[in-house]
Formats: sequence, structure tokens, C-alpha cells
Amino acid sequence: MASQSKGKQSSKGQQKIPWMWIALGALVVLAVASIIWREQTRQTFILTEGDKTVVVLIRTDDEGHYRLQYVGKKPVEVRSLVVMLRGEILHMDVQQVVIAKDGQEWTLQQGKLPSDVHLTLKDGETFDVRVTFHGQSLGRNLLWGFRLGYMSGQIEKSLDVVVDPEYLIAVE
Repeated sequence: MASQSKGKQSSKGQQKIPWMWIALGALVVLAVASIIWREQTRQTFILTEGDKTVVVLIRTDDEGHYRLQYVGKKPVEVRSLVVMLRGEILHMDVQQVVIAKDGQEWTLQQGKLPSDVHLTLKDGETFDVRVTFHGQSLGRNLLWGFRLGYMSGQIEKSLDVVVDPEYLIAVE
């Protein structure tokens, strides 16, 4: 009898060990998945400086100046940039968007860089964005951010760089 009870106890102990290995394996898989998810969802472009307030007189143009920085491991090629405004009624139009880097300027056409321009950025590099607003009606809107289109290796990506809601564009 005593030998039978020892046999049952040892088989129960062996059953617990595979469950511990499965739990440990699940924790490792979860940790790797969270690292990959964090790497994929991190912000690759950040707004480092810009005009917090732009006041545009009605029926005139005024400019807002902003600087974006690329933070990433591999070089990327910027392809497009769209200005995103927020408000129930848009009180201004975006007349023109110009990207400048290293003394060169490019005017975007429908949010896209000219096809012959290759704006490649490495980690830590910045570029300037100059946005010309045209006042249509009295009121205020927020600069919601910029939608950037870029190539990372052979993959085309799009990223919304959302700015602090304190970036205000007012038409007076």
C-alpha cells in the first residue's frame, strides 16, 4: 500500500512541472509580443517646435512655422504631408504647405512632394514645415496635427503626428 501511494504522489508532481513550463512559455511569448507592439506603435515623428498661435486677418494670408523630428533606427523617405485642422466649422483654408531642409524648399502639391524629390531622414534629423493659412470667416480652429506619408525600406507607411491641442489658428 505504501508503495502505491508513493507512485501516485510522484505522478502528480510530474504533472505540475509541464504546467509550469507552459505558464513560463506563455509569459515569454507575452513579453515578446508587448515589446514588438511597443516598437510598432511608437511615435516616429515628433513636433519639436512651432507657432502656438497664428492669427490670420479675415481674407488675408498668414504663415505658421513648425519643426518635425524623425526618431527611428532606419532612414526613411518622406513622401507626403497633410495639415489636419480641428473644429466644427473651418474658418480658414490651407493655401500652401512648404517643406524645408538644409536650405532647400519644396512646395507640396495636393499634400505630396514632387516625384523627383527624395527627402531622406536619419535618426534625429529635423525638417521645417511652413503652412500658409487664408482667413475665410471669423473664428478659431486647432491645429490637430500632420499626416505624414513615408517609405521605410520597401514599405509605405502613414502616421498621424497629433499635436498638443493648444496650437491655435484664429481668424480675426
